[in-house]
Amino acid sequence: MIEQRLILQNVIFRVPIECGVLEPYKCRCNDGRYYYVKGQYAGAQECIRELVCAEIGHRFGLPVPEFGIVDTKDISNSNPEIGKSLQGMPAFGSLEVKGCTEYLCKENTSKTSKEIYSKILFFDWWVQNPDRTKGHTNLLKTPDGRIWVIDHNMALCNGIGENIEAFKNEHALGDFGELFTFQPETYIHEMDEIMLHWDEIRANVPDEWIERCSNNGILEDIETTLRRYRSRPGSFWERRQGQC
Repeated sequence: MIEQRLILQNVIFRVPIECGVLEPYKCRCNDGRYYYVKGQYAGAQECIRELVCAEIGHRFGLPVPEFGIVDTKDISNSNPEIGKSLQGMPAFGSLEVKGCTEYLCKENTSKTSKEIYSKILFFDWWVQNPDRTKGHTNLLKTPDGRIWVIDHNMALCNGIGENIEAFKNEHALGDFGELFTFQPETYIHEMDEIMLHWDEIRANVPDEWIERCSNNGILEDIETTLRRYRSRPGSFWERRQGQC
């Protein structure tokens, strides 16, 4: 995460709905780089989920674009509708991945990429992300073949149930659920290490988002979701309780 708050300087355009339901804005920030920004119009809960998932994903070793909190108070664009949509609270910003296209499930994969695809699949199970499907992957691919993981505003809602097989069947990378993907010995030590820093992760969530969130206990709910690999191992792992 970019430690200092970014300052939004001007808005370039709004992403069309077919590229993202929340239609983020492409913006230039004070570091001279371009970000895809979701702010007040997207909702405080969505921004919280984006930030927490980006933090967890980054710490989990996934290719998450650089991200940060964006101050939207001083937008130079004169369009009042843009100001109304973005101003009012800090926004979530994800750094532009240059030269990217959407990853398609039918594309060939190398042995090396299979490992990261399997980890992305497991990550989405961990954070309860229903929004990486075969029809809309929310994965970007650069010309060098690298995959980037984006768009987590629908995660951390306990919305995908407890059936691993059903989850894999719907997921864009469901075919990469290798033999050990959902067994505790594969990732549990990484997960434990990440959750040791939960207080640090939640402290990065802006107070303004918490204040505007309709769910006053959202961070507690998110923590419960993230810790279910320990609290409810029987429904989390393919290999049941006693294997941890």
